[in-house]
Amino acid sequence: MAACFVTNGAGDSLWLGPAFVEVWSLPVGVPVSGSSGPGSRYPATINVFGQPTNINTVAVSLWSLSHTRSADLNFLLLSPSGKRIILMSNVGGTNGVSGASLRFLNGWSAPPQSGEIPSGVTTTYGPSNYGQKTPQIPFGLPAGPYSSNLSDLQGDNPNGVWKLYIYDDIQPGGVGQLYNSWSLDFTFQ
Repeated sequence: MAACFVTNGAGDSLWLGPAFVEVWSLPVGVPVSGSSGPGSRYPATINVFGQPTNINTVAVSLWSLSHTRSADLNFLLLSPSGKRIILMSNVGGTNGVSGASLRFLNGWSAPPQSGEIPSGVTTTYGPSNYGQKTPQIPFGLPAGPYSSNLSDLQGDNPNGVWKLYIYDDIQPGGVGQLYNSWSLDFTFQ
């Protein structure tokens, strides 16, 4: 809920509001069309500003992911400093996933390469790259090599534009969506 107190040059004052403000994230279709390719928001971005300048840890969360074949999915994080971290590549085998929220944080085990990703719950994993260091079909990705270690971001300045590249690299592939977007959480040194 929001309200605003406005005063003009003649000294007249007026309260505007209260009003309700709702913010809804845009879902990301994966792929945007066809049976492989980039997501519909490519890259999906978060602009971080006003934060301390010395990262200790970074956690990346993907909210409400669904896809008919999770192993087709790839998530590449690009930090403002240019570091490239594969969060997930070729995970979950031929299994589908529905309404899963995934949190990536160092120190946790990697997701299952061929086992199912739990649907409808939030699961924390360490980043994993069961695929190639550089994808065969680049979809306009920043050049590799890529890390799969979020601790590579330790000491970095988080302020700036973070980019999440979501793509389906299997032809023919499945289809899906990241319904509630993604988020970043930091701790600082």
